[in-house]
Amino acid sequence: MVSGHAITFLGAVPTLEKWAEINGCTGNALDAGDGCQTYASSQCAGDVEVWLCTMPGNASQHGDPNIAWPILKRHVLP
Repeated sequence: MVSGHAITFLGAVPTLEKWAEINGCTGNALDAGDGCQTYASSQCAGDVEVWLCTMPGNASQHGDPNIAWPILKRHVLP
């Protein structure tokens, strides 16, 4: 839960857009390839990145670490 925000299930793309709004991102999401869209750190407050990676056909599968790890390793926990 995000403090001060009601829980609402919006769907994948609207959720990406909502997180972009929450994180002060501007402009439109960029096509990052591999089925991913991103608001880059240059678009968002506090060097935040907002990502959505989807697979065609609405398949429910585990994430691909070859896509996720390059994104995640750029950030450290406080």
